[in-house]
Amino acid sequence: MAIKNVLFDADGVIQETMPDWLDHWKRMIPDPSEADGFVSDIFAAEYPHLLGEKGFEDSLKRVLKKWKIEVQLADVLYAWTLINPSEQILAIVGNVRANGIRVALATNQQQFRYQHMLETLRYDQYFDALFVSCEMHVAKPSASYFEKIINQQGLQPSEFLFIDDSDRNVEAARQCGMNAALYHLSEGVDAMKALLDRHEVRYT
Repeated sequence: MAIKNVLFDADGVIQETMPDWLDHWKRMIPDPSEADGFVSDIFAAEYPHLLGEKGFEDSLKRVLKKWKIEVQLADVLYAWTLINPSEQILAIVGNVRANGIRVALATNQQQFRYQHMLETLRYDQYFDALFVSCEMHVAKPSASYFEKIINQQGLQPSEFLFIDDSDRNVEAARQCGMNAALYHLSEGVDAMKALLDRHEVRYT
C-alpha cells in the first residue's frame, strides 16, 4: 500500500540541539562533579510535562531550590531553545509535501519548547499536522501515541511512514502496523533520500 503520510521526529531527524546546550545548565553548578546530577533532575522534572501536565515552571523552581541555585528561571528555560533546524531535511520535507503526500511532525515535547518550535522556528509552515506529546497527553513509544495519529488521520497504519532516531520508537510504530525507519541527522541527507526511496516516497 502506498505511503500517504510521512511522520518526522524532531530532535535528531529535522533538528539538532547545539553542541554545548547541556553545558548551559552544568555551568550553574559550582562543583563540576555534581553537574550531571543537576541535569538529571531537570530531565526528571520535565518528564510529566511531556505528557501535558501543567506547572512546568514550578517543577523547575523546585529543582533550583533543591540545588540551592539562584538563577533566573528564564536562564534555565533558555537551554531548550538551543536548536538548529536542518534546512536540507526541511527542504526534503517540503518536496515530499509538494508531491501530494501529507507530512507531519511527531515528537515528544513539553509546552515551553513546543511553543518555541511553533512560534520561532515556525514548524507549522512546514507540516500538515503537528503531533506533539504535550498536546496529545501521551508520548512515544506508547502505542496509544501512534493509535491516536492513525485514528485522527483516517488512514490505514500501512499508509504511514514514521522516521525517528530511537530504536524503541521505531519498533513501537511497527508494532502498530506502521512502516517505520531509523534515521539520524548525522547520517546525512543522502541517507534520508535513500530511506524515502526504499519506501517509494517522492522527494523531488
